[in-house]
Amino acid sequence: MTFVQDRLPSRGLTLWLGDFNFGDQDPEAAQLAGLTDAWTQLRRDEAGHTYDLESNPLAREHAFAAEPSRRVDRILSTQRLVPIAVGLTGKGQSDPPSDHDGLWADLVPSTESLAAIVRSPPTRRSDSRPVLQHHGPVDPAG
Repeated sequence: MTFVQDRLPSRGLTLWLGDFNFGDQDPEAAQLAGLTDAWTQLRRDEAGHTYDLESNPLAREHAFAAEPSRRVDRILSTQRLVPIAVGLTGKGQSDPPSDHDGLWADLVPSTESLAAIVRSPPTRRSDSRPVLQHHGPVDPAG
């Protein structure tokens, strides 16, 4: 994990997501300090098991002896992205596509990020059209 963390931008709108192969109570979880975890930010009081032996038959089939259900999949972000919704999909299916339940999240730029976008001049491409030019309502006509 240190290898990846050392290469994450120190600023910016960065997501790091996937199967981390450890649960919240495992020692490796401490290495995620400094990143926002969408699940714990919004649903701290819910287990959020993405590897759930009770509800997922494939998880039961592939589990090691005495392996517990746990939340091994995560959506992490830098502080400049703010989770506003998070949930699981596929929970309790009799014929799931994976031994993990799906995890989704909606994130928006933080107030600080939006302010930085407004303060920064637009980046220009070689054809001189601004990459970022939205400063008000979207005009579908162009």
